[in-house]
Amino acid sequence: MINFIRSFGITLLMFCSLSNITSAQMTNEKEAEVKSISAESKYGGRCIRNCSLSGATSYIQRNFDGKERTVKIKVTFDGNGKVTNVQINPSTGNPDYDIAIMEDARRVRFSPTFDGKSKTVTFRINIVKYGSECIQNCALSRATSYIQRNFDGKERTVKIKVTFDGNGKVTNVQIIPSTGNSNYDSAIEREARRMRFSPTFDGKSKTVRFRITIVEVGSKKIAK
Repeated sequence: MINFIRSFGITLLMFCSLSNITSAQMTNEKEAEVKSISAESKYGGRCIRNCSLSGATSYIQRNFDGKERTVKIKVTFDGNGKVTNVQINPSTGNPDYDIAIMEDARRVRFSPTFDGKSKTVTFRINIVKYGSECIQNCALSRATSYIQRNFDGKERTVKIKVTFDGNGKVTNVQIIPSTGNSNYDSAIEREARRMRFSPTFDGKSKTVRFRITIVEVGSKKIAK
């Protein structure tokens, strides 16, 4: 079903270690995206038009208010597949979001139902910080294992900026600041370039930021 923005993402779906020398902890600070998945009903009435609610999700993407939440949208359509009612429960808490969703949901069309009766389908929209779909090599395990085996005794935290294209292929990697160890930098960059992400819904490049903290096992230091 859809599209996603910076510092957030939307999911729309039809409701029917390192060892004993060093510890490299990795967290990600991701950009945002809008993701949606279309589904078919069990009783005919397959969604055939505007199934991704792309207008609403694109609007939310462009106007993200920073608040994470999940809402459900009940869409009722008649035997001919035309939407007759839309309910958002609970409200997104943002009247502009609600209006965009309501208007776009009314443009959804389904195939006729088998029994000619009205049916209801529930969608769920999750508006969350971007979790864009890293689908391959997400843990950078070779790089962190290399650092583990070759720990130089210096604890530090670095950020890794990974840019990927609309097909999910990494196009650029930046380490900010450098680890101060050229071998670490090379291992991280080489491994980060092997990462793969799910395709973006708007076909545009996106950027994801990871943070790696390199500390001795048992250290009480945490990434800032």
